[in-house]
Amino acid sequence: MVRPLSAAASESSRQTFNGGGDSPAAAAAQDGPVYYLVEKANLRSDTSMTSPAVRVLRRCDAVLYVQGREDWFRVRTLASGVEGAAEGWIHGYLVSKNKSGCEEKRAAY
Repeated sequence: MVRPLSAAASESSRQTFNGGGDSPAAAAAQDGPVYYLVEKANLRSDTSMTSPAVRVLRRCDAVLYVQGREDWFRVRTLASGVEGAAEGWIHGYLVSKNKSGCEEKRAAY
C-alpha cells in the first residue's frame, strides 16, 4: 500500500531536491541509492503489474530506493509540485543507477 509521507519528511525531500543545495547523491547517503526511470512507468501499490497505479512517473525521474522484493523495488518519489512525495513499487527493469542521456531528452517532455 502506498503511504503518504509525513509533512516533515515531505518538506525535507522538497528542500533536498527542490533547491535545498543537496544533490541526489547526497540524499542517497541518508535515504538509499538514487535510481532514474529509464522510461515512463507507473508507481504501483504492490508488487504486481495488476496492482493499482498510484502515480505516473516520467522518464528520468529520480527515485530513492527503500527496499527490494524479488524483481521489484520499493521507492520514494521526490516531492514535486502539489503531488508531494509518495512510496510505492516499481519493477527493477524500469530503473537504472545511470542518469546519462536524461538532461538532453528531458526537455522534450
